Amino acid sequence: MRLGKRLNPTWLALLTLMAPICARSAEPPSSALLVWHFEQGIVNGWGGQYNVYMREPSWARTYLDPTITRWPSGHSLRVTVHREAEGFCGLWMDFYPAAETPRQYLDASPYRYLSFWIKGQKGGEDFELELTDENRTEDDDIRPRRPLRAYLPKGVTTDWQEVVIPLADFPGLNRRRLVRITLNFTKSGGYRFYLDDIAFKPLRTSIVRATPSASRPTGTSHRVMWVWNTQTLLDAARPEEMSRFFAFCSEQNIREIYLALEFNRRVLEGVPQFEVRTPERYREFLARAHQAGLKVEGLAGTPEWAARENHAHALAAVDAALAFNRASPAGARFDGVHFDVEPYALLGYSDPQYRTQILEEFLAMASQCAARVETQPGMKFSCDVPAWFYPGGGLELARLMVRF
Repeated sequence: MRLGKRLNPTWLALLTLMAPICARSAEPPSSALLVWHFEQGIVNGWGGQYNVYMREPSWARTYLDPTITRWPSGHSLRVTVHREAEGFCGLWMDFYPAAETPRQYLDASPYRYLSFWIKGQKGGEDFELELTDENRTEDDDIRPRRPLRAYLPKGVTTDWQEVVIPLADFPGLNRRRLVRITLNFTKSGGYRFYLDDIAFKPLRTSIVRATPSASRPTGTSHRVMWVWNTQTLLDAARPEEMSRFFAFCSEQNIREIYLALEFNRRVLEGVPQFEVRTPERYREFLARAHQAGLKVEGLAGTPEWAARENHAHALAAVDAALAFNRASPAGARFDGVHFDVEPYALLGYSDPQYRTQILEEFLAMASQCAARVETQPGMKFSCDVPAWFYPGGGLELARLMVRF
C-alpha cells in the first residue's frame, strides 16, 4: 500500500508503507466483481499487477494519488501521458500474476459490462481500451479495441464519470479466460487523468464501498519514500521546498529515502559515461537529511537496463554515484545506490520464450552493479523486486534465489 498527503506532487513521487496500516475496505455488491480499487499498492486482490509500457520519446507514468479520489479517503490511479508522433505508450493491468504456473485467468462469463470511473485533469482526455484473453496475448492485430469517447457522450470532464462498456463490444473475446486490460494512449500531447473502481457487472449497477475512519501512521511504522522528480526539491531558488520536504518526512515517520539521480550523459569511444548533475544541491540535501537522521540512497533505473546490451548504462550510473561520494564530505554522501529497473515492463517479458533470458540478464546486471558498489566502504546496493516475483515454484523465485 502507498500513502501520501496533499503536498507538492513535483517532489512527492511515491510513498510506500513498510509496516501494516489499515486501508478502507472494499465491499462491492455481490452482483459486481471489483477487480481494481488501488488500495493494495501495485497489485489487486489476486496479486495481479499493473504497469506502463512505452517507447521514447513517448512515455507514461502512474501514481497512487491520495488527493484526487471518489471517496473520503484512499487513492485513485493517476495516469500521466506524454504522447509524441514517434514511439508509443500505454498501461496494462493483469488480473492475476503473469508469472504463476499454471497461469490463472479471470472468468467474466457471468458479467455483461466492464465498468470504471474516470476524471480528467483538464477534460478531453482519451485512449483506446483492450481486453485480452489467453489466445490474444501476443498478437496486437487480433485484439479488438474500443475508443473511450464512444462511451462518454460529453467526453472526459473534470468530474468523476462512470464508463460502462458492454462486453459484447469485444467480438470473439473468450470471457472465461481473460488475462488483462490495456489502455493504449494514441492521442497526441501531454495530459493526465484519474481511474478508480474497475469492475465487471451483470447490470448497470453502482459500486458502493465502506469507508472506515482514516488511519494515521504509528510511532513504530517504518516508512520509505521514492522521490523521482527532484526538479523543485533541489531548486536553489526555492529553498522552502527542501524544508517542507523534511518536515513532511518527520510528520510521516519516514526514515529512508530513495532520491532520483539526475545525470549529465555522454558517450566516449562507445562507452557511456554519467556524471551527477548539480552535485552541490545533492550535497546540501544529503547533509540536511543525515542531520535529521534519514538514510538516503541514490535512485536510478529504467527497464532497458535489464537487457545485456544496456548493462554499460547501469554500471555508468553506479560509477557516477561512487564518484560523487568520493568527491563529497563524509556527511554529504549517499548511503547506497538503489535501482528500480522493472524488467517485467519490457515488451518481451510477457512471452515465456524471452522471459527467462530477460530475468537472467537482469540478475547479471544487478550482480555486476552490487559488486562494483561493494568496492566503496559504507555503500550498499539494493534493487526493487516486486512481491509477485515470489509465487510458489514460480520462475522468478527460482532465478532470484541463484543470487539473492
